[in-house]
Amino acid sequence: MPCGCLLALLCGPRVAIFFTWLFGWLGPQFATTLWPLLGSLFMPWTTLSYACCMSYFGPPAEAIVPWAIVLVFAVSADVRTYAFLSEPPKKKKTRSQTRPRRQPRYTDFS
Repeated sequence: MPCGCLLALLCGPRVAIFFTWLFGWLGPQFATTLWPLLGSLFMPWTTLSYACCMSYFGPPAEAIVPWAIVLVFAVSADVRTYAFLSEPPKKKKTRSQTRPRRQPRYTDFS
């Protein structure tokens, strides 16, 4: 299950970029096919957000505030994705490492 979630997280924007390219939606947003290819390899969330912003808001000079908001979130999503991948897996603590077990008290009733 965690591997499937990780795979969906990593492939989600790349699959979306592929389908937008397949249906011809990326054509007007990028001058060459080099930028969507590089973007899908290195910063897929930002590339997809750039294409959406160009489609809905027009060039950045016309509507700078929505561009800034969307692209800041997209860049942070890319950074978080790569930070999550570079984080070493955490070891699970065993019961003996969490806290020492208390010894039961025995009272002498004599």
